[in-house]
Amino acid sequence: MPALRCVRQVSPANRSDGFLGSDLTQDDGAYFDGKVEDFTWKLVGEQDLLVLFDQPSFTDPATLQRLPEGGWRMLVPGGARVGFQVPGWSGVAWCPVQEVLVRRPHWVVEAVPKDPYYLFGKIVLRFDKELFMGSYSSKYDWQGHLIGSYSAIRTNIVKVAPGELWAWAGGAVAVALNWKLDRATTAGIVAGQNVPADSRIPLAPSMFSLQRLSERGR
Repeated sequence: MPALRCVRQVSPANRSDGFLGSDLTQDDGAYFDGKVEDFTWKLVGEQDLLVLFDQPSFTDPATLQRLPEGGWRMLVPGGARVGFQVPGWSGVAWCPVQEVLVRRPHWVVEAVPKDPYYLFGKIVLRFDKELFMGSYSSKYDWQGHLIGSYSAIRTNIVKVAPGELWAWAGGAVAVALNWKLDRATTAGIVAGQNVPADSRIPLAPSMFSLQRLSERGR
């Protein structure tokens, strides 16, 4: 915490707690970052959803570029990402403003934690059938009441080769809603215009040798 010049400890045991007092949890991650073995899983069914996508993914395909040495570079566009950044905005402060709705087929999966002290009694996850990315999750307490939702807004769904779709959420906004407290937390807001973000960069195997890890880990 730079403002207080101190370090705040985060519990590694209960990953369902609010991260640094926010509505995001450690198990959220890019969509779901929990340990699979810590949950009991059940396929609930199928569902078509209107999913939020970044509008520049469709209007400006140049935001995604193939790098000559391998991998991809996404140019994250600037401008207002959520409502409070728009002058005169009268809606909720966390509402995404650069997104469009796209109808997508999804699998609906239910995850019940094995830990009785886990904050949520059930999490319902929704995964895109073709892109295998998560869209929305619903979090329930142990009495079955909806208490939170999480949305990972995707960006740059581009056909890069025959039968190959590229999807990445590097420039998108994640929104965690707390229905009990009537508030939300947003993450992923990027400052600047056309900020480069690289991914799938080829790495030499020697980079992960014991000697290299020992040198870099000191």
